Amino acid sequence: MMLAAKGLQENWMAESDVTAATEIYEKINKSTLGRLLALVRSVVEIEDALIHHFQAALKARNKLMHGFYLLHGVKIDSDDGRDEMIADLDSYHDLLFNAWQTASAMSGVLMDYMLELKTNPAKLDRGTVSKIEFKWDR
Repeated sequence: MMLAAKGLQENWMAESDVTAATEIYEKINKSTLGRLLALVRSVVEIEDALIHHFQAALKARNKLMHGFYLLHGVKIDSDDGRDEMIADLDSYHDLLFNAWQTASAMSGVLMDYMLELKTNPAKLDRGTVSKIEFKWDR
């Protein structure tokens, strides 16, 4: 989504820039999830409710990756503790899966827009795409 949005901003459909696209691609691959969210926000207009949705998923991801076992300690040794761990994992899964589905839908909208521009290049005027706006209908 980041690369596609930047391509729209820079009008790469009319005049490609392989060097700039490669630099952005490498920056994306080296970025943390939190940094990616900030990068996307620099090229995509996302309403606050959607930002909070992604931030909740990021927080769940960070808890899972950096503190899950610290939080639960020896809970794995008891049935109740394991039930609590599984409940937390289920909630993390729900947040992460929903964020992934939302990001996939946003990417689909962006790809549809790019295909429309490809079939009708007259709609693309250099400088007309400053940010892509996404609203969340949840």
